[in-house]
This record gives sequence, C-alpha cells and structure tokens, in this order.
Amino acid sequence: MNKAIIKTQYRLYVFLLVIVFIGDILRRIAMHFDYSFIRYTTLSKTVFVLVSFLCLIFLFRKITFKNNLKVNIIKLMLSLSLIYILGHFYFTNNSSIAILCENFIFLAKYLFFPYLLILFLDLRKEALSIQRLLKFFEILFFINLGAIIIGYIFSIDMFLTYDSGKRFGYKGIYSMSGQTSIYFILMVLYYLHKIIFKKYSLIIFLKLIIVILGSFLIGTKRIYLFVPMLIVYYFFFLGGYKKKITYQLSVPVSLLAFLLFITIKKDLQKTFDVLYSIYETKGLLSSLTSYRSDLFTRIYSTTIVNDWTFWNFLFGGLNFSEQRTEMGFVDLFLFFGVIGFLIYLYFYKVLFQFKFSHSFYWFFIFSLFAIVFLADAFILEANTPILFLLLCFHFYNHEQGHSVDS
Repeated sequence: MNKAIIKTQYRLYVFLLVIVFIGDILRRIAMHFDYSFIRYTTLSKTVFVLVSFLCLIFLFRKITFKNNLKVNIIKLMLSLSLIYILGHFYFTNNSSIAILCENFIFLAKYLFFPYLLILFLDLRKEALSIQRLLKFFEILFFINLGAIIIGYIFSIDMFLTYDSGKRFGYKGIYSMSGQTSIYFILMVLYYLHKIIFKKYSLIIFLKLIIVILGSFLIGTKRIYLFVPMLIVYYFFFLGGYKKKITYQLSVPVSLLAFLLFITIKKDLQKTFDVLYSIYETKGLLSSLTSYRSDLFTRIYSTTIVNDWTFWNFLFGGLNFSEQRTEMGFVDLFLFFGVIGFLIYLYFYKVLFQFKFSHSFYWFFIFSLFAIVFLADAFILEANTPILFLLLCFHFYNHEQGHSVDS
C-alpha cells in the first residue's frame, strides 16, 4: 500500500476524531443555553463526509475501485438505499416524498458505518497507526471522563445525562448518553484485551479500574448490565477466582468501589426508583428496556399487523420520524426488512476478521449483542463506529502478530 495514501487516511481519521469531538462540545453548549440551532454533531459529520468524499474521489479512487471488497460494500450501500426507497415509498401508506426525506437522516446514520469501512479498511494492517489513533482517542475520552467527574462534584447541569432530573447520571461533553456508555464499555474491553493478551501493566490496570468506576457516574442501564457480565466473565471464564492477583487487589478495588457506592448511593437511588416504578406498573421487560418493548408491541399491533405486506418483511418500511422501538436489531429489521438486515450483518462480517480463538472475542460479541438488543446506542448511533472500527482493527493486528506494545 502506498505510504502517502496511508498517511492521508491516518490524518483523515484524526480529523474525524477531532471534528466529531468539537461537534459534541458545541451541541452540549447549544442545548444547555437553548440556542435555536443545536445540530452540531450532524454538521460535524456532514463536514467530514464532504472532506472525505473529496479525498475518496481525488486521492483514493484508484485503490478503492481496484479493491473488490470495497466495491462490494459500495454496491451493498446502494442496494440498501434502494431498499429504503422501496420500503418507505412504494410498499407503505407513507407514499410521501416529505416523509421519505424526513427519514433520510436515519438512512444516513445507518450508512455511516459502511462508509467508514470504505475509507479506512486499508488502515487495518497498519498497527502503529491504529495504536496512535487509539492513544489520541484515549486522550479525548479521558477529557470527557474529567468533565463527568467535575459535573458530578459541582452538579453542573450541562453535563447531565438526563435533563428531566428524575434519573441520576452525567455524560460529560458527549452529546448522547448511549454514545457515552458504549464508549466506556468499548474502552473497558480495550484495556481488558491488553491485560489478557499482553504482559500485566499496572498503568493499564489502573485505567481499567478508573473507567469501570467512572462508568457508574453515567447512570445508564447499559453500564449496570455490562459490569455484572464483566465480573462473571472474569471470575468464571478467565479463571479469576484461581488467580493470586485477584486476591491481592481485591481489598483496594473493593474499598474504592465501596467508597464510590457510598458517595453516589442517594443519587443512584433515583434511577432505581424510576426503574422499579416501571417494573411495578409494566413488568420486568419494560423496566429493562425503558418501555422499548412496549413501543415494539404498539408498532407491531398498529402498523405491522394493519399496514405491512409481504414486501415490507423483505424491504422494511416504517416512518422512523414518528415511531421506532430504539432496540438496535429490531429497528434495523423494521427499517430495511430481512434483506437489508442480512446485508448490514455482512458489513460486520467484513470487520470481524480476527479469529475467535479466545473466549474474550466471544464475550466481546455477546456483551455488545445483549446491549444492542435491549437498547439502541450502537447500530443507529453514528459516533459509535468511530471507536468500534479502531478496536476491531486493533484485535486484527494482535491476531496477525502485528500489534504494537505501548
């Protein structure tokens, strides 16, 4: 691969990290002060797409169209666009150009992930570049973690996860609570991978503990679901109960966890009171999904039963600007149908080129699958693939023996 091309792609990825982070900051400020325009995250990604598309046309065109895999991804993206038109125009009662345009933002969010694959797939084998990008993301991530801690200590409303005040949580600079919690989960998995497959590092371990403890300040159910799964995985699948280091570190870690719990106990109670109230009135599934299961039941009974035809099951067709379940895989099916759903899974198959030779990779997939099923902060959240790509590239380089120690 041409070194100049790789260098340009690396710089383009840095530009993506920076402009998206700036977009998050501007959106947080705009929302806090009730500015008339708040769509800075959309604006930042639009700027990136325009810049990157120019690079794709004038700099990467030859290598892109010589790569059969990238050509296939382009064809499948065009197929998804056609499926979107079929599902949302010809095979529903919503035969309005206005509704088609309103839902275009959701199509754009879905297509952002395969678009990033086309742009950056060549970086996958560049272990040093991937490590540097992860380091740069890590800096931005800990800046946001600092904002979360400061937000909690000084009760800064701008950094709240939930504006209503009924539930506890601080998401910092990041614009969406789902984005924040997924970033925390992915960073935990990143550090865990380093600890499992490389020599033990006290710095990496401390980062892991800080991120896990800091994640409880976000206040989202994704964290409360993920951490118990992480503990079970460590003790029973990694054999943590047999390791000497587990007992050596159990006292200081337990003490830190206890102090954190005592500090935020009253605040956490708000969240669990809300979830318990939902449990009492609607049941366990509604509580776990924050009414998302109820949304699916309503969409099924009103729209799917009454309006959908055989073609909708193949091509989808739902007005997302008015109704969606916010459950990742369910919404993917409702938007694109069975055919589009399978096409989208292919994009993940392209990314998952690392071998599943260790239980960690199965835990990586299973934990994310569980979270995506219960709440959509992964597939439809356009910022999530930015880190997800880097992690999968990092895993690939490790499997190929190209990883760079840091």
